[in-house]
Amino acid sequence: MRPPSQSGLCRNWPVHFVQKLILLTFLATVLCYQASMVSLRIEHVLDPAALQARVDEWAPALGGTTAAVLFTAGLPAPDVPPGVLAIALAPGCPCCIGAFDFRTTLIRLLSLPSQDVRALLLLSGGDHAELLRARIRSGKLGSQVRLI
Repeated sequence: MRPPSQSGLCRNWPVHFVQKLILLTFLATVLCYQASMVSLRIEHVLDPAALQARVDEWAPALGGTTAAVLFTAGLPAPDVPPGVLAIALAPGCPCCIGAFDFRTTLIRLLSLPSQDVRALLLLSGGDHAELLRARIRSGKLGSQVRLI
């Protein structure tokens, strides 16, 4: 027979405590992110000049909102206006091999203090832009991400 301290709930109380702590942390995170939205524009670029041209055409429309330029590995870092974040994504397509890094980046953008974050995603020629657009439209990357 087991001693009373090792039977039933007393033995598992740390597990239940940790499970409740994780659930509360998750709920708090979801509640914090509900007010935020990432408006994402996806563009293909084939060379550095085209990359900078896309950033230069997109930047004036920001109007003081929080913004970020996300670019895939293999592309050079663009010159961005002051206050705009330039974020290099991990190697690989954001919908396939680089999906985890892309989702992590979206979560970081959602955690910014702004209500609406505008992001420009610059993909190199071989990436699956249409598949990524379909995933965003379907809500698989979260309801706080929308295409512009």
